[in-house]
Amino acid sequence: MSSTILILISGVLWGVMGLFVKRLTALGFTSIEVSALRWISAAVLLPLFVTAADRKKLRVKPRDLPKFAASGILGMLALSTLLYMSMSFTSIAVADVLMYTSPIWVLTASVPLFGERLDGRKIIAVLLAFLGCMFVCGLFDGGTVSVSLPGLLCGLGSGVAYASYSVVGKLILRDYDSVTMTLRSSVFAGLGALFLIDVPDVAGRIIGSPVSLVYVFLIAVMCTIAPFFLYSLGLRSCAASKAAVLACAEPVTASVISVAAGEAFRFTLAVGIILVISAIILLQKRAGEG
Repeated sequence: MSSTILILISGVLWGVMGLFVKRLTALGFTSIEVSALRWISAAVLLPLFVTAADRKKLRVKPRDLPKFAASGILGMLALSTLLYMSMSFTSIAVADVLMYTSPIWVLTASVPLFGERLDGRKIIAVLLAFLGCMFVCGLFDGGTVSVSLPGLLCGLGSGVAYASYSVVGKLILRDYDSVTMTLRSSVFAGLGALFLIDVPDVAGRIIGSPVSLVYVFLIAVMCTIAPFFLYSLGLRSCAASKAAVLACAEPVTASVISVAAGEAFRFTLAVGIILVISAIILLQKRAGEG
């Protein structure tokens, strides 16, 4: 399967996560708790899966542990936490758009780090994808958009965290496969998440509501382990800047699901989807690059 398809699928699976997050928040869990549960669960489940399939994937060189820590804590965990914090300070739409500044940061870092060629096609694709995300998230639907300084900083921080996962991941994939990268990064993210919540209190509430355990499991497996593995697998043979643009399938998927669930269809949503798809097609015009 091509790297483009793998990364697009990962974006779709990330986009589905909102359905389960809404169920958990309706049950009384905060956004930060949901983010922490996501990574703690992934850190517990993924080693079990990998141990059963191939124990060799568990092995890493001690000197490479800082890279996995950066990928897991500064990439995975920081992304979720800063995004949810931004949502608490501003709107969901604004927070999502700020997070999707990530292709800009990835493109900026990939030129000096990986020697990617900066051409007009990539720049236009990044701008089209970012503009498309703005339309999808509803920033052009009218009304006043209010952005506080904490919301702005957390939102941009989530975009940098998202970019760091792509950039650090590209470095890790020089020596390890996507399974090992996803496993070790998730473990570090899970360890970091333990410090964000009151573990006994959250565990007690999960035990008291078995359905919440189902939602946490689905988020961990379907919306965390699977998409990060697919993204890492695709990143091995795909330019980091291109991967970041392809992952913009996430907000498109989330918006389409919202419409299917009964939310009103917006003209700006259609415009945003067209812009994101145009960015993806533009990147695919020269097969073989990245």
